[in-house]
Amino acid sequence: MRKPRVTFFVPTYQYGHYLAECVHSILKQSYEDFEILILDDCSRDQTPEVANQLAKNDPRVIYIRHKKNKGHMANYNHGIAMAQGEFLWCVSADDCLTSPDILQRYMTVFEQGPATGLAFCRAQVMDEESQPVEKWVPRLNYPKLAETPTVYPGRAFYKKIVQENFVPVVAAMARKACYEKAGHYNPKLTHTGDWHLWMQFSLGWDVYYDPEPMVSYRIHRNNMHRTYTRDTHTQENTLACYEALLDYIQANRYGWHAALLARLAMIQYKRKQTLDLESPEKLLQTLIRPFVSFNR
Repeated sequence: MRKPRVTFFVPTYQYGHYLAECVHSILKQSYEDFEILILDDCSRDQTPEVANQLAKNDPRVIYIRHKKNKGHMANYNHGIAMAQGEFLWCVSADDCLTSPDILQRYMTVFEQGPATGLAFCRAQVMDEESQPVEKWVPRLNYPKLAETPTVYPGRAFYKKIVQENFVPVVAAMARKACYEKAGHYNPKLTHTGDWHLWMQFSLGWDVYYDPEPMVSYRIHRNNMHRTYTRDTHTQENTLACYEALLDYIQANRYGWHAALLARLAMIQYKRKQTLDLESPEKLLQTLIRPFVSFNR
């Protein structure tokens, strides 16, 4: 049997009331060569009933239920491991696609540019009732991104993404080859695992950005966005992400410039958080930072 070109994996835990909306938004895509893996992390709500019905109605939908709760990072990695497609897209069950042509748009970009490894767009924020409330939470680098669809050379994009994460998971599709090179989600980076991947991908691949919001990210009382803002370990997780990136750069010989930018971005983050700098960091900040631009 021929493998699908694209794999959507839909991690879910206690999101049975959102699941059908999410999956239907994928099934409406004009580009139809895909599979959908519903990854149920042992939910105790109506998820099994909803998922089984979705799988019954369309053979492209595959329902996988874990016997015990794995946690969100292990669930993501299970999806990557199970994926048959050449291109992978993680869409949490509480989020959805809003344009029926977004997958076709991404596929056209990938087919025309074999060096492009990651594609993403802006995201619309919606509430628990699926009503739009605002555009994606403002980020430092959104104003610095193009106003028209653009393919960024990987290293040019790296200089932007290394400063902060502005790529919504729901909006991002990547080649499976990117994951095969960089590895899967780092289980230690509970709130920065996606950012860690985007930075790694951009070191080896070009990145496509579309300013049109074609996906929706849901804000509700139980989602990861709320957990992130409450988490007392956010600073430690961010610093651990930078350290993991530096290890990856060294292991794969991406060069001193990539490592320097990561170090300077980490120093920049520490200063914003009023964290103490170590002596070598103070030296870099004083002697090197004035001569390094993240914007060119």
